[in-house]
Amino acid sequence: MRTKSERSGGRYNVTEVFFRPPEVTRQSSALPADLHHAVQRLLARSPTGCVFVPIRSMQYIGVIDRAEIVFVDSQAYAYQASRAGA
Repeated sequence: MRTKSERSGGRYNVTEVFFRPPEVTRQSSALPADLHHAVQRLLARSPTGCVFVPIRSMQYIGVIDRAEIVFVDSQAYAYQASRAGA
């Protein structure tokens, strides 16, 4: 997953690349309507179509784009085959 942002106005934006381990399983789920609408509002305000949401109490970061929501739990996914993701 590659996410890209640029600096605009007084906002700080970064580019991040996350490498994922091989998929073990996949599960379909549905978001409650109020959460879905909150995600859509965040994306609508983003000039890049991607949003990073820190979840400090769990030490995760949520990466939201138009196609999916991914939760990253460590920097282990920032490197693959000795190649840095960011």
